[in-house]
Amino acid sequence: MGQSDKNRKKRKRKRKYNDRYKKKYKKSKTKHYRKNTRKKKPGARMNRLDKINLNRFPEGFKTTILHEKPYIVKIRRLLNTEEIDTILSMADGKFERSTIVVDGEMVLSNVRTSKTAFITDCGHKEEYSKPIDQILKKVCYLAGCKRSQIESMMVVKYEEGEEYYNHHDFFKPDHIEVIANGGQRTATFFCNLSSLDSEEGGETEFPLICVKSKPSKGTAIFWWDTTKSGKLLAKTLHRGNPVKAKNKIKYGLNIWVRETGW
Repeated sequence: MGQSDKNRKKRKRKRKYNDRYKKKYKKSKTKHYRKNTRKKKPGARMNRLDKINLNRFPEGFKTTILHEKPYIVKIRRLLNTEEIDTILSMADGKFERSTIVVDGEMVLSNVRTSKTAFITDCGHKEEYSKPIDQILKKVCYLAGCKRSQIESMMVVKYEEGEEYYNHHDFFKPDHIEVIANGGQRTATFFCNLSSLDSEEGGETEFPLICVKSKPSKGTAIFWWDTTKSGKLLAKTLHRGNPVKAKNKIKYGLNIWVRETGW
């Protein structure tokens, strides 16, 4: 075989190699491009609160997993005294009998006998004081959401004998109009604004999974209401047990994260 034939074969092998490389590169590039341009479903990122950076929070802040599936976490010192005082001041004089959603309408029910006061707007487009902004930032960081996804903050007030019986925070699929305005609820923060002793009642209880937490000022209970794919988590059924003590009031703050927001 002459030198020219050897060179010709060498060039042929090189061309084949280059063609295979180009084809492979083109395919991988297309795959990578498609992967990065895939539309992401709106909503929170399903963060695990036990893996967050604690340096972002003041001393005493601590997360404790109460249950894994569904994922329920107790957050100690989520709110400080200034934030709690601000919330209660904003709610003062606004309390009305609590309602529940039935057939898309808000109605009174013996299932829920507490009082409620709304203190912010849905999506939080208005300007608020520094303590409220601090709370919103903490919620956004912990839940991996945007400020615009946070529903109007609701302060609740339970006096002796008042309760909220078994319920879910997510909306039922037939609540079409409610879901259309902001999307499904994906996460819940229930923040305690006052403390009660064990014998005084008022616990937040999840009866299907035997989890119970007594009210402790500044502490919050967090849970996901849906999975990342949007499946409703039925085991998050919970209740606010009745307050047993006379002359004792349980105050709480409901913060809900919506799928799309406002």
